[in-house]
Amino acid sequence: MFYLLACLSNLRAGTSLYPSIVVALCILEGLDASRDDDSGGLSTKKAICVLEQQLGLVSVILGDITNYDSQVKEALKQLVRKGKSPPEKVESYVFAGRTEHQPTLEKLLEVLEFLVLNSNWAVSIKAENLDTLWKIFVLYPNFTSDQTLFLQFLNKKRQRQVRNYEAGAYSKSHYQEVSLFTPPEQKHLFTQILCNPTFVDYSKLTTGLSKCFHTYFKLINREHGFIQQQRKKIEVTKFEDMIGMDSLWQISIDSENERARDESRELLVDIHLRLDQSYEQAARRGIMEAFVDRSMQMLLDTSKEPRSEVTERKSLNVINVLAEFLDRYEGRKPIKPDYKPAGMHYTHF
Repeated sequence: MFYLLACLSNLRAGTSLYPSIVVALCILEGLDASRDDDSGGLSTKKAICVLEQQLGLVSVILGDITNYDSQVKEALKQLVRKGKSPPEKVESYVFAGRTEHQPTLEKLLEVLEFLVLNSNWAVSIKAENLDTLWKIFVLYPNFTSDQTLFLQFLNKKRQRQVRNYEAGAYSKSHYQEVSLFTPPEQKHLFTQILCNPTFVDYSKLTTGLSKCFHTYFKLINREHGFIQQQRKKIEVTKFEDMIGMDSLWQISIDSENERARDESRELLVDIHLRLDQSYEQAARRGIMEAFVDRSMQMLLDTSKEPRSEVTERKSLNVINVLAEFLDRYEGRKPIKPDYKPAGMHYTHF
C-alpha cells in the first residue's frame, strides 16, 4: 500500500498526475485479482470507499482537473506574452508536468469513471461537480478538442463486468450496460445543465452536444415513465409530463448546426406522433393541433422582428419543422392541411 499512498500524496499535491494515476489504478485493480477468496482481504470496492471517506478522493481528482485547467490557461497566456502562437497540435503539447495534454485529460476522466464503477456507486461524482466539469470542458474549454473529449465521456456507453461472490467463490462473469451517473446526477445534468440556456447556447450547438442532449432527453423521460423505447423507436405514454420539450423546440429552430437541427426536428415530430394506444382520438388531435398552432405562432412572432439573416433562417427552420410534421402525418386524416402553404404568409420571404 506504500506505493498507492505515495501516488495519492502526489494527486493531493497536484504533481505527477499521469504516472500517479496509472500506478494507482494498477494497484486498485490488482486488489480483486490478488484477493484470497477464503481470507476476505481488501477488495477494490472497499479500498475506494475507505480512500473516499478518509481523503475525499473524488474531490481530490476534481481539484486536480481544476488546477490543471488553470495551468493550461496560464501557459497559454505566457505564450501570448512572448508573442508566440498557440501550438498547432494541442493534444500532444506538454502544458504542465511531463505528459501531453490529451492523455492527461483522458487519464483524469478515466480515474473518475474507475472510482464510480468499481465502488458500485458507493462513490459518485455528485451534481455540483458536474457543474464544475461542464464549465471547464464545455463552457470555457481551452480548446475545442477538450470539449469534444468531455462530451465523448458523457455519451460513452459503458459495460461493467459483473461477478457474484457466493459460497466462497466467484460465479461466471457477465457484462452489464451501466450509467456512470446516479439518477439524481442524471436528472441534474439534463434539467439544470442541458436544458439551461446559461450552460448551453442552442444556436451554437455542436454535434456532440446535440447527441448528449438527445441521449439524456430519452433517458430521463424513459426513467420517469413518460416514454417507452425499443432500440431507436419511441412511444410516448405521458406527453403532458415530458421533460425538456421547450429546449427540444429551441434546438430544432435555433441551432445553426444542420445535423443537430435535423435530428432534433425528427425527435420533436416523433414525440408528437408516436403516442401510446391509451391516448383517445380527441387527446391525440389536441396534441397534434397544438404542434401546428405553436409552429404558426412562432412564424407570426418571427415576422414581427426586424428582417435579418437570423430571422429568415429561423422562419425557414419553423417551416421545415411544420413541413416534416405534416409530411409524416400523411396517410392519416389531415389535421389542418391548409397550414403548410399558409405558413409562408407569416415569413419575410
